[in-house]
Amino acid sequence: MKYFFISLVLALSLFISFDANEHPSKLIWSDMEGYYIYLPATIIYGGFDSVKVVDKEYLRPFSDSNPKIYTKYTCGVAILEAPFFLIAHVLSRPLGFESDGHSLIYSYSIMLSGLFYFWLGIFYIFKFLGRRFNNTVIVWSLASVALGTNLYYYTFFQPAMSHVYSFGLASLLVYHSDTLLNEKNLRFSKVPLIAAVIGLMILIRPTNIVYFCYLFILALSKNKIRQLFSREGLKWIIFSVSIILLMWVPQISYWYYISGDYIIWSYVNESFIYLMEPKIFKVLFGAWNGWLLYSPMAIIPILNLIYGSFKKNIEFLAVLATLVISTYLFASWWAWWFGGAFGHRCYVDFLPLLALPLADLINKVKNRIIFVVLILLMYYNIGLTYQYVVSSPWDGPNWGYIEVWAVIKNLF
Repeated sequence: MKYFFISLVLALSLFISFDANEHPSKLIWSDMEGYYIYLPATIIYGGFDSVKVVDKEYLRPFSDSNPKIYTKYTCGVAILEAPFFLIAHVLSRPLGFESDGHSLIYSYSIMLSGLFYFWLGIFYIFKFLGRRFNNTVIVWSLASVALGTNLYYYTFFQPAMSHVYSFGLASLLVYHSDTLLNEKNLRFSKVPLIAAVIGLMILIRPTNIVYFCYLFILALSKNKIRQLFSREGLKWIIFSVSIILLMWVPQISYWYYISGDYIIWSYVNESFIYLMEPKIFKVLFGAWNGWLLYSPMAIIPILNLIYGSFKKNIEFLAVLATLVISTYLFASWWAWWFGGAFGHRCYVDFLPLLALPLADLINKVKNRIIFVVLILLMYYNIGLTYQYVVSSPWDGPNWGYIEVWAVIKNLF
């Protein structure tokens, strides 16, 4: 029965993904093409000077004298998409598709790639929570994260964006770091795996470096710092740093290939201009993609995080500190709403951290009202998601709280 249910849920997710993308070719466009372009350029076209580009207004030659196509996005997403891309490329001609990196079979491969990392994340959150809670609590927690936040949108409607990939790897990181730090004596052989995961996470989105805060506070609280900085531990740390740097070799190679410099700031004219006046309220509650306005499900674990931190729960404090630093960074970015998006998309990368405080609260509350609230919040998220699909974008001078309220009223 268990395997039948799992198969049914997997099939349903596949159906939702294909139904959500009525025009799959749109998955290779704009930001999404910027992440993806590394694959056809290196595997099909032999370089960036002749690669086929769909969004020519977005992906342009590096300069007037340098015709190589330039993308400001790092290659982490492309690395994770690569196995699915290669399968699509091998099957393209036998199945009657053009082998150009842009025909429909490549879009389908991206959809499957997004689903894979979504389910990878769900699987490792399940394993992580399974050490602490019963299956009922875990299932409700996973359903709340998957259906009650914008993870749903970035899994099924925009799987070519970076966020579902960060979600999958972050879940892997949370599980394995929990395994490592709860051992009486550290098995340092696990450290390189954690290093490889966090190296890839940073390569996907550099702001994921904030996860080091989470790991450091946990290591400090579990008295593992001394073991980590022992003679044996230092050897493994040096090895792990080498692995993280190794993850960046493809990106550094691209930067050198495109510009002649090993390191470049790819986000030209974009920076953290609001460091002294971060737009924190707008990031959390603003009409333009405010995280808690569009994903109020997150309020539940955040309240438990704050309560647990006052009660000196170090795991909760580690999560809260990580979210606070992340929020400050997001609120300091020049485009603090992060462009056309459903909700504040950057927080999808940090949703695995909310699974524990959410499950903890569900486990503590013995009243059925909590399940009614969770169902209503899932309905709210999915309802807004499908309205967003047909009426986006939800930002700009003509979008404010009046427009948000009009959309919310359509749910009832």
